[in-house]
Amino acid sequence: MTPAQEWRATVRQGMSQAPSGDDELHAYLVREFPAASGIGRFVLAVGLLTFGHIEVVADIVAGMPPVRHPARILARAVDALIPTGGDVLSDPHDVAAWVAEHAAELAWNEQAGLFEPK
Repeated sequence: MTPAQEWRATVRQGMSQAPSGDDELHAYLVREFPAASGIGRFVLAVGLLTFGHIEVVADIVAGMPPVRHPARILARAVDALIPTGGDVLSDPHDVAAWVAEHAAELAWNEQAGLFEPK
């Protein structure tokens, strides 16, 4: 199982109506994300990241639940899927800034289930 598949499974566990297939899940996330807010938007953004949508990192950081909230751990997907060298839970804004600066230098590798340098 790739890192992306592991994080997709974790996201699915927190969703009451998550489609079981990856294609269906991706379509659902893309469809629902624009109108989502609050914790729902955060969870959907993490899900989208597992399909290579690096543009949602800012949404993940902006929507991170407070310390001690059980869903906050989902933000760790950023550390697992993107080689930032940072810690999104400790320094979320630094990690988001690094991703914004280096996103064009990264490519999604679906087989490996993570972002890699181009």
